[in-house]
Amino acid sequence: MLKKTYSLKTILIMMAHLFCAGTGEGRWANPEEAPIQYELFNRDITIKADSSEEIVEYRVKILNETGRENFGIFRTFFNQNIQKIEILEAKSIHDGLETKVPSKNIEIKPVVSEPNGFDQMMQASVTYPNVSVGSTIYLKFKLTIFKQPFPNYYSRSFYLGQEGVWTHCNVNITSHLPLHIMLNDPRQKFVMTEKKEGEKQLISLHLKEGEKFYEELVNEPHNSFLSDDHATRFAVSTFNSFDDFAKASALGFQTVIDEPLPPLLQEIKQEAVKGATLSDQINIVTSKLAEKIRYLSDRTTIEGRFSPRSLKVTVTSATGDCKDFSAATVAILKALGHNAHVALVIRGAGYLAPQKLLPSVEGVNHAIVKVTDKDGKIFWVDPTNVMSIAGKIFPDIANRPAVVLDLEHPSYDVISDVDPESAKTIVESEIELNGDLQNVKGKVILTGEDTLAIAGATLFDSEQAVQEKVIKMISGEATPLNKIVNLPDLRARIVPESLRVEFSFSQKNNLLRTNLGHGVSIDSTWGGVYTQTVDGQEGTMYVGTPSTLKRKKIIKDINGKDLSKLDFSLVTPWLKVIRKCDLQEGNTVIAEDVVILKSFISAAEINSAEFKKLKESIKEYCQNVAVIFP
Repeated sequence: MLKKTYSLKTILIMMAHLFCAGTGEGRWANPEEAPIQYELFNRDITIKADSSEEIVEYRVKILNETGRENFGIFRTFFNQNIQKIEILEAKSIHDGLETKVPSKNIEIKPVVSEPNGFDQMMQASVTYPNVSVGSTIYLKFKLTIFKQPFPNYYSRSFYLGQEGVWTHCNVNITSHLPLHIMLNDPRQKFVMTEKKEGEKQLISLHLKEGEKFYEELVNEPHNSFLSDDHATRFAVSTFNSFDDFAKASALGFQTVIDEPLPPLLQEIKQEAVKGATLSDQINIVTSKLAEKIRYLSDRTTIEGRFSPRSLKVTVTSATGDCKDFSAATVAILKALGHNAHVALVIRGAGYLAPQKLLPSVEGVNHAIVKVTDKDGKIFWVDPTNVMSIAGKIFPDIANRPAVVLDLEHPSYDVISDVDPESAKTIVESEIELNGDLQNVKGKVILTGEDTLAIAGATLFDSEQAVQEKVIKMISGEATPLNKIVNLPDLRARIVPESLRVEFSFSQKNNLLRTNLGHGVSIDSTWGGVYTQTVDGQEGTMYVGTPSTLKRKKIIKDINGKDLSKLDFSLVTPWLKVIRKCDLQEGNTVIAEDVVILKSFISAAEINSAEFKKLKESIKEYCQNVAVIFP
């Protein structure tokens, strides 16, 4: 399945600047701003017990260079073991002149795929001739699916109104299987009908007459997105119950999990027996699997089946995708006597599960493991990671639903979010001033999920390279003077409870120069993600994983004046901040605690009076702030 796409919090979150506009107004895009216009869009789907056929036909007008670039070549991918694509007709139209796409411009060719049992993926492409702004392109193709992951199964979902302006849309489904329907139409642009004709179910969805529909946000911050609950979506599935979907999915996994353990997995089991606690045993299992078997970020199936390969094949090939890793992990943990099951999730940073959702294979992209101890404590384990950290939550699977594949007691659970009391970054620095020279020394302590920022770093890079990256993040420059970085052991695959980095360096001419003397900046760069919002914002904002940042900066032998003016306290549903500035033993001490409480902030919250007050408070007290001294 999909390779992890998240970027874990760096050593110093306050060094991570977020650049984007913080002024203006967020809004929905106007039709004339679109790159293309769908003048015709038809999709006719026929569904049978074990196969389906789709005829897709569209005509698109190119409105600008973005549309020309994106639609001048059509590309799609398919699995040749279960699917077939036929290009029925393709042409471009410019100034009334039709140009048929020549056969040499139509290609269906293999995509480089992993060996050892994974399906062969194919790419179909159509390169249109004579495409300019103002041109129209036309395409008609047929997609045949002749094998489904489960018997009597079908699912399909569509996002409507995206990519460009839609002036026409018809989706017609004729199904010999009973389908459940989900339509999320927040702007009331579509009409849907459903009827029975003998044993067939007929579903029709079309854009209302005269509508010009374009669902795109403009002038929004880079971390703003249109949540699925506010997007126009249409889906059908033979499943309506996640329990039924879990049972169907579990069958293919259970057969593999029940296989005898190959010698390598037996060895891992014997090693894991030595673990004193369940956490220890999980860490041994997942770290040894990561050491012996290479993860393939491949989410394709095996002959169309949503199942892992056999344990023997995984071990022999020494490669596996998430299905293989999860099945092997569960098999070992069950052999150890633990209650473990495979679970299916969406993996990736910033995923917000919609309220309206039909169960489907397309609705998940990753397999993990749920382990429950005898007291009911739950461990969510992703064995595809290089690092093992049982008892903690990898941020890219936190705070989202999980379909647990238990044949007897299937469930649709919600994985807990990262606890900000667990995920902490503690930074303590001491600055000694000598003319234009700053001598800095200090330490960074990472705990819980925040250890993932550097854990295992020297498995990938040399220690020197890691030291250079660390000092750059801390100092803001690649080559400060007299730099020293002392790293902990970053080769172990099992992550410790905490990691400690010690550092020292010197910098010239890095002080603020003012008419009253020099100064030291205490800007809180973490606040940028909150102040970059725009008036009337329409999108939901992702601000990062819940976590705690504790900073303490000591400026030696400097008696700052009126330091209490820089004290600041803020408590909101999204963020807590406390800053205290005072004199201690002749030194100026600035201490700041920041707790991110929520990963997502909705548009309604962003436009509320409470959030606007938070935004203004951060601008006033946390940006362009410094201690000035003679």
